[in-house]
Amino acid sequence: MTETFTFRRAELNDDRLISRWFHSSHVSEFWGEASTNIRDFQDAMSGVFGLFNQWIGQDDSMPFCLLISTDATRDTPEHLAPFLPETGDAWTLDVLIGPPEYVGRGIATKILESFLSHLQHQNRILRTVLIDPEANNSRAIHVYEKVGFQIVSEFVPSDGAFQGQPHVLMTYHYYQTNNVR
Repeated sequence: MTETFTFRRAELNDDRLISRWFHSSHVSEFWGEASTNIRDFQDAMSGVFGLFNQWIGQDDSMPFCLLISTDATRDTPEHLAPFLPETGDAWTLDVLIGPPEYVGRGIATKILESFLSHLQHQNRILRTVLIDPEANNSRAIHVYEKVGFQIVSEFVPSDGAFQGQPHVLMTYHYYQTNNVR
């Protein structure tokens, strides 16, 4: 396993790999029903639901994580609105590590640092990234804080797959001044 990670756009032909990951117990614990997540992935890849950008993280050429980003300013959920930047873009982020052998290896911080750099390279006016782990996911919250995310609020979704489950909202801010719109 290297500590140099690359990222590529996910494709529909990744669905078997993604399906395997969503069926893993360490993933379903925090992501919920595998069939719903797999259907959402397939819909996003086939253009049915164009809200999400799906990325595959690779260790050399070995796929090992799925990262999902969304433009946070598009159909902004009410709990995100107070934390959007005045200028520039804001994206949401969800992350899962697929193969169990990659979990607990101490690489999550490096993965996130690499991906945040990748996102900024993809969008030079990106100012803020928001992530919203379940409040009981202390391992993820710890990793996000090590990368530079800060807890800014707590909320409980009133609908959807995570209805009634407490979450924390965390923000990461890029500090650059060029190309601000």
